[in-house]
This record gives sequence, C-alpha cells and structure tokens, in this order.
Amino acid sequence: MEYGHFDEKNKEYVITRPDTPTPWINYLGLDEYCAIISNTAGGFRVKRIFRQAMYDIKVGNPRHLSKGIDAIFIDGKKIEGNILPRALAGSSQKVEVVMGRGE
Repeated sequence: MEYGHFDEKNKEYVITRPDTPTPWINYLGLDEYCAIISNTAGGFRVKRIFRQAMYDIKVGNPRHLSKGIDAIFIDGKKIEGNILPRALAGSSQKVEVVMGRGE
C-alpha cells in the first residue's frame, strides 16, 4: 500500500493517505524550539523562543494541503500578510496558522 510519494519537482514528501496502519507521532526538538507532528497531516505545534520572546505556534491543516497559507492569527486576531510583528522580550504570543490558499 502506498501512503504518499516524494515530489521531485517541489522536493517534498506528499501524504496522499493519512490512514496509515499504525498511528505515529514525530517529536522534533532543539534548544530553542520543539514540534510534534502526527500521521494525520492535520497540523502541528511548535514552541520557539526568539529574541527572548516565546512563540506558541499552532499550524492547522484542515484540508490536508502541502503548502500555502490561508490565514495567520496572533492572540486570536487575524493579521494581514505572512510576517509576524516582533514580540517584546519576556512576552508570549499564541500564533495560529491555517494552511491553504484563500479562494
């Protein structure tokens, strides 16, 4: 059974069937960030310290797409564009990214 394929042109692995026989979760971590990614490709969560501020980033992928950003929210408020404003040192921001392209 095939659950995906590597796209040579875009240099990425494309998951076409998230219903793998056994569920799995990958944990990725370094000193400044960590992430948890599951087999469902429904999204992931990352916590990162950048310039002494904590960014709690949740990436949602409700349509199971492999690229594109539909919306970004900081502390529940939608922002324009895809560049986050700098947080103050010692502060914490909740960032939600919704993958996809707005049509």
